[in-house]
Amino acid sequence: MAASATARSHALKVHHSSGHCYGPNGELCVASDHKLYIYDLEGPKPVLTATLESHKHRVTGVDWSKSENKILSCGEDRNAYVWSLNEENEWKPTLVVLRVNRAALCCSWANCGKKFAVGTSARSIAICSYDEEHDFWVAKSIKKPKSAVTCLAWHKSDLLLAAGGTDFKCRVYNVFDPEVDKDAEGASDIYSDIKKFGVCLGEFSSLGYVNGCAFNDDGNQLVYTSQSAQTTLVTWTAPDTTETTTKQVSALPFNDVIMVKDLIIGSGHDGKCYKFQVDGTGFGDKEEVVRATKAAKKKTGTSAAFAKFHTLANTGGSKKAKGDSAPHMFAVSNIRKTEGGFSTCANGDKQVLTWVL
Repeated sequence: MAASATARSHALKVHHSSGHCYGPNGELCVASDHKLYIYDLEGPKPVLTATLESHKHRVTGVDWSKSENKILSCGEDRNAYVWSLNEENEWKPTLVVLRVNRAALCCSWANCGKKFAVGTSARSIAICSYDEEHDFWVAKSIKKPKSAVTCLAWHKSDLLLAAGGTDFKCRVYNVFDPEVDKDAEGASDIYSDIKKFGVCLGEFSSLGYVNGCAFNDDGNQLVYTSQSAQTTLVTWTAPDTTETTTKQVSALPFNDVIMVKDLIIGSGHDGKCYKFQVDGTGFGDKEEVVRATKAAKKKTGTSAAFAKFHTLANTGGSKKAKGDSAPHMFAVSNIRKTEGGFSTCANGDKQVLTWVL
């Protein structure tokens, strides 16, 4: 099955987009190789407004705190940076000392913007908060993971953190910090019996590396996807009771997954986007999200000949199978929630697509 959706393409001048995020005013930040590029999307075409350079190796994760207007990035150089605007309206980095001897793989701001998490190849998660007295970011490590941490997702309360890894597990940790979360909603009621920071509150299995995970808006469901082309939905039916639904998806593995209202959105190695309708504690079959396009004009001359050669090289046939076109030519590396839908970028494409469901 397929469902059409409006998709706007933002053509960029960079390849190898490992991740993207949005600012408080709709600005787009794209991580490509060891740099960050910020674009203004208000006009008909994206306008490059800033290029951020501090990482020495490939940037593996990027996130933008809309409440604090700060950009977080991490990379294979084992470092993380928090970027802030100074009085001259220039982005300046602050180094976060992670104290790890291997690459940082993913990062994410908490909803409050007062702390963030960084997952590393050193089998650890750094939960960082700002120390105003000493003017730097302090990292508290969770060393419970048994493998590299590949993805992170914050619960709406900022008191729980989901993390997927290469040991075929997705875990939920207590990340309650009394200094940061003392005024958080539900902190005193729900987590009063949790005394130790970093305690694993739930562990869920898969048959492959966990590539992406996300909580729903209500915070009572967690979805994660793995390299085994499986998608799993965990529902908390009671504080200590969960119900798990797993489906083997008939598509190439997803690299990322999110939840938009009552939909699961996943995308990955085939460059296509799929949605699943959540029904209670389960979810339906996949439905491909395709771009709603106008009828294409017939091409002639050199362009038509090149298109025929391109189709032959990619599909092994002279005609493209109906419904076989993908919105991205390369594997989708990252999905982000947007107002009214979601957006995708791919490691190789020179575009970011925003989808309206």
